[in-house]
Amino acid sequence: MISRSRKRIRPRRRVIKVSQHWDNIGDEYRLYPDGREVAFKTPKGDAWYRRQTLIMAERQNWVCGLAESGNCKLPGVRMSPSIGLPESASFDHFDKRGLGGSRKNDSVDPKFKNCASHTLCNGELGSRRIE
Repeated sequence: MISRSRKRIRPRRRVIKVSQHWDNIGDEYRLYPDGREVAFKTPKGDAWYRRQTLIMAERQNWVCGLAESGNCKLPGVRMSPSIGLPESASFDHFDKRGLGGSRKNDSVDPKFKNCASHTLCNGELGSRRIE
């Protein structure tokens, strides 16, 4: 015969996590209290994200943001606004969006150190962070 305890099992307490609050700005992006902006994965969010990239590229005079660090694969070649070309402008995040996804930020504010870079350079850099 198997002996069984007659002790009552207490139900587990449910832990309520406090979520970080944010404001949704239309169907385009989410604004966090610390100033980060994160695009939604919707057609309007994609269009907003592309506009952010072009704003940064214009601010940089269409020069790759990775040229200063020596990580530019196309030095001297200006970025192009057209999509799909190796020299087209793409959004390079200072805090990469992969594993540290909780820090992702699509803002063009200079304090966040994001930049526009060639699509080829951004792809070659991958998830490595440049200091």
